[in-house]
This record gives sequence, structure tokens and C-alpha cells, in this order.
Amino acid sequence: MSGYDTTADPARIGGFLVGIGAMKTWQVDDVLERQKKGDARLFGEIAIERSYINDSALKWYVDTCRAIGTHSRPA
Repeated sequence: MSGYDTTADPARIGGFLVGIGAMKTWQVDDVLERQKKGDARLFGEIAIERSYINDSALKWYVDTCRAIGTHSRPA
């Protein structure tokens, strides 16, 4: 079992993408580590650049946030 909550808050993009099978937990960890080390890009930008996800997975996330009214910064 991963340490990511994959069912609750889709505003947490990493957990959401793991939950739908679009990313592996090690990929989320890699993106978060890059951000921690100073990469100022958004999670989705890094994940797409690293070929961890594609535009469709990111669109699914954004559409889900809009559908439930989550007002977080888009990935």
C-alpha cells in the first residue's frame, strides 16, 4: 500500500494520478523531489516533460477538479 491517498482530494494531483493508474508512486516521488530541489514548474509540467503522464491524464485531473468544484492551482 502506498503512502498516497488515492481516493479523497483530487487537488492532490500525485495521489489522484496514482489512483487512476496514470503514474507510479516512484514517479510522484521523483516529481516532488525535483520541486523540493527548486524546480518551480507545476507538478503536471514536470510529469509530462519526464514522460510520466500525457496530456490526457492531466486533462482528466483538471476536469475532475472542475466537476467537483475544487479551486486549487491547476497542475
